[in-house]
Amino acid sequence: MWTGVRSGLSALCLMVIGCAQSPGTRGTSGPGGSGGSAVSGSGGSAVSGSGGSAVAGGGGTTGDVAGGGGSAGATGGAGGTTASGTGGTAVTDAAPPEDSADGGASGRDAGPTMPQSFTCSLIMGAGQTLQWFNGGFESAVGTAKWEIKATDNTYTEAWANPANAFWNLAVLSPCATNATMPDRVLFVVYSKTITAEADWETQINKVMANIKTKFPSVKQIDLLSMVRGPEDKICGTAVATVVSAAQDQAAQAVADSSGGMIKVGPQYFAPTCAAFATTNNTNLTPAGAAAVAQMLSAAYK
Repeated sequence: MWTGVRSGLSALCLMVIGCAQSPGTRGTSGPGGSGGSAVSGSGGSAVSGSGGSAVAGGGGTTGDVAGGGGSAGATGGAGGTTASGTGGTAVTDAAPPEDSADGGASGRDAGPTMPQSFTCSLIMGAGQTLQWFNGGFESAVGTAKWEIKATDNTYTEAWANPANAFWNLAVLSPCATNATMPDRVLFVVYSKTITAEADWETQINKVMANIKTKFPSVKQIDLLSMVRGPEDKICGTAVATVVSAAQDQAAQAVADSSGGMIKVGPQYFAPTCAAFATTNNTNLTPAGAAAVAQMLSAAYK
């Protein structure tokens, strides 16, 4: 749901002499030649010099940019091939691979990069949340625009009550601007008692209503979970190291009905079960907190 920065890579590639790419991405460049570029379903001629490049969907060939810098063909083309030594070799399926940026710990993506157009982002979470916030997250994303309100056992059903004492927690590391009027809130969904999807949805919606009432300045709310165990599997006996499908589905349902104001944030995982300090709760070791902080900050900075 957030876009990356792939689009600039193609333009950069055309500026480099002899730019080569690995199989399965966008084709292999051959020595300076005159291969025609694939243009919208037919083998068009090279534009502005020799060496057209093939793009996704196609079987077109890639010429060497050094021969004169032909322009890239349109997506979906079926351009012709060139002879060995004059043009590149056509590549089957040049579609780019999906990103994966969680450090290889779980094979799951920590989430795409998010725009930083907010003046103050407030994180509302649990004791574990405070650990990764102080474990490198805040320093990575910038202290001036981030703050946190968190303590142990801040369950979702407690935040659902507008009179609960958790709402009076002091804000730590206040934003430099609009500290009392955050325009984005990251809320960590967390409970040991809620199980049914309908109940999750009810409680999350109550929290969302409270956030909007108490922080009328808010423009966006991101829903996060607690840190998930590797491969979303339980670590020890700590049930909160697994996020149920019911919780994930409820969060998505709340976001889908919000008209775009509420987003489901990136999923993030412990690199190993050793990232948790004990086998029966969700507290992180310093190394575990640092690993999680790096994972999440990559999505938010």
